[in-house]
Amino acid sequence: EDSLTVEELYKNGKQSCTFHDQFYEEELEETNLNLMTEMVQLCQRYGVQPVLISTPMHISYREHMNKNRYQFMVQHTDSIASAFNVPYFNYTEDNRFKDRDFMDANHLGFHGSRKFTALLNDTIQKMNN
Repeated sequence: EDSLTVEELYKNGKQSCTFHDQFYEEELEETNLNLMTEMVQLCQRYGVQPVLISTPMHISYREHMNKNRYQFMVQHTDSIASAFNVPYFNYTEDNRFKDRDFMDANHLGFHGSRKFTALLNDTIQKMNN
């Protein structure tokens, strides 16, 4: 697995946020929320249990991300989950994920992906029991 050193990982957080910020279009926020709502409704219409998830982020990414956008995302995802009675699992700040779990500041590596998959599977299994 090609992962960054710890020093590179911390530097990559700022670089990744700067890169992602250039593509953010505030005028699409409402459209995206409507699409998420439609997907939840579509799943429910066909008897599929939707689960909303925010995946783990490295601390260096979280430190450099736009806090208002993050709060907007969490708040609205939580609102949609509540409105349609579906679970929302937010793992962005989950301290079970360490430097070695990340390929770069905003992507889990092989080890982290396996760890996240097992954690999510366990959470969903408990939810269904």
